[in-house]
Amino acid sequence: MDINVLLSISFVLILGIFSAKVIQRLKLPSITAYIILGILMSPHIFRLVSRDLLSSSNFISHLVLGIIAFSIGQNFSFSNFRRVGKSVLWVSVCESLGAWVFVTFVFFI
Repeated sequence: MDINVLLSISFVLILGIFSAKVIQRLKLPSITAYIILGILMSPHIFRLVSRDLLSSSNFISHLVLGIIAFSIGQNFSFSNFRRVGKSVLWVSVCESLGAWVFVTFVFFI
């Protein structure tokens, strides 16, 4: 591995940890920090991560998505899910049916 790739990965990890700690002080989940940081560091905004690094880091992308999914799962508890479960189910069904109706309508036009 190239030293620049290792330096970039370590830079991303350190910024991720730091931004998660900062955003937790605002009483927001750390996933918010990861998403905001990913958007800001992209080649489209501040160009802190090169396109080459993104295209060559497929394994790292999957690993990071797994970490994000795990951290989202930590925020759910059974009592919390029981409280909001019906509304989440209702929104999911409505979104699915709405997307199906829209795609079907556009397809037949």
